[in-house]
Amino acid sequence: MATGNEGPTDMMAMATKDLAALASRARRVKTFDRLLRRVENLQLLVDVQPAIGRGDIGADRAERIERSLVLRPAKAAGGFIMLLHRRGQGIGADPQAAREIVQSGLDPANCRLLDELEAQQTGAGDGTHSVLVIGFESTDASVDHDLARALEIAASHGGEWDAPSDSRPAAEGNWREAFIKMPYIRDMLVQLGILADTFETAITWDRFPPFHEAVVGATREALGEPCRVSCRFTHLYPDGPAPYYTVLAPARRGDEIAQWHEMKQAAGDAIIAAGGTITHHHAVGRDHRPWYDEQRPELFARALGAAKREIDPAGILNPGVLLD
Repeated sequence: MATGNEGPTDMMAMATKDLAALASRARRVKTFDRLLRRVENLQLLVDVQPAIGRGDIGADRAERIERSLVLRPAKAAGGFIMLLHRRGQGIGADPQAAREIVQSGLDPANCRLLDELEAQQTGAGDGTHSVLVIGFESTDASVDHDLARALEIAASHGGEWDAPSDSRPAAEGNWREAFIKMPYIRDMLVQLGILADTFETAITWDRFPPFHEAVVGATREALGEPCRVSCRFTHLYPDGPAPYYTVLAPARRGDEIAQWHEMKQAAGDAIIAAGGTITHHHAVGRDHRPWYDEQRPELFARALGAAKREIDPAGILNPGVLLD
């Protein structure tokens, strides 16, 4: 518990210690909707179908299940998840291994790059290496050749890795669990005196290094020291990555909202100035509307407005988000 006399460094250390307890509490919050999102193959439906048959789930929920589930066969043996530790000067300096893999045509099922700090904060690394998570899977064929070629590419950029395994490596599992639990922890961090937030964008490969430097620099300047701004690539495309930034800083007690707005304004302005998108897979929303208006072509705005007037003449669907 905080006493009110701790400095910024002490508060951040205390928050780190409390993460495990908070995550354990969040893990116990198991709703059926969350269970549905964790369905990974057909075998898990054995636990769902009897509940519907017994009437434990009402007709409306059963209909929702039918609409929500996307069924696919269980993965064939030979689907691999790999952790790659890459020597280098950081995610902003040289993400070439990830770039070459996604431009090679191998089409990995999962390819995420974590910078050194992101890897350390989530238990996927020790803070000295960035980490590349690579996954290949198939329902009917071996993926050994694809994985071997991806590792060849990684090796040419100084990559190091453990032997391939059919099971999920511990470090990759640690990162996955930390990623899933973060939404439950963020609000608690504020109560512990830590400002915590994330923002995302997308940029082309050729512009990423200076873009990354500008965005991180502007965000850190707005927050002041001490603070942490880490980065991971959540999605990788042949033409560029989708960087996802995590921000941690001592909260200004009683002034947290203004502090957040200052950080958000600085990050958003830097993203637009450096040529990135104001968001990626999490859509726009009211928080991003000012920068969205800067990026959106006027012709598109008029076309979207015309469609909305026909489909939603009363303006009751998500009013004021994309259009006034």
